[in-house]
Amino acid sequence: MKRFALLTVLLVSGARALGQTTPPAPSPLASYLTQMDSLFRDVPGWLWNLYEPTSGGFYENIAMRRQPHRFGPDIQSTTQALGLLTDCGLPANALPDSVRRAVIRYFQTRQDPETGFFSDPHYPQARQSERLLGRMMGFSRRSLEQLGAAPLYRLPSGQVGPSGLLTYYASPQ
Repeated sequence: MKRFALLTVLLVSGARALGQTTPPAPSPLASYLTQMDSLFRDVPGWLWNLYEPTSGGFYENIAMRRQPHRFGPDIQSTTQALGLLTDCGLPANALPDSVRRAVIRYFQTRQDPETGFFSDPHYPQARQSERLLGRMMGFSRRSLEQLGAAPLYRLPSGQVGPSGLLTYYASPQ
């Protein structure tokens, strides 16, 4: 895993473009970037502690994971976990097949077949917020794409509110 390796390559390439024929000695910046890489070494292991295999989702933090009667994995945390794993060199489509299938199932089972929106069963209040419904739909759609899958049902189009109606139909104007 080399989170900052691209920047290091760009620095070396830039030096060569300026006429330096030998790679430059490690600069303080290159040394700093190497140290930054080491900070991400344990991220994948930490993330796996947040994974819940029965649902296929990820918890937001370990304290929530320890209280499954109060909290559950959520769409945003699962999307962020996939992003962090990708940043650490394990893209979503390269997950072990059983995990990839479980995460796909996680997202697909959170889609409402009637409205096309996605929501978390542990957080029903989010269904009342158009902003949160839009966020969860975007997170779910992008995550499913990264996993090589698609939503099970048609996504809402236009400006759709929690009722599933286009918002301009719901307005008295």
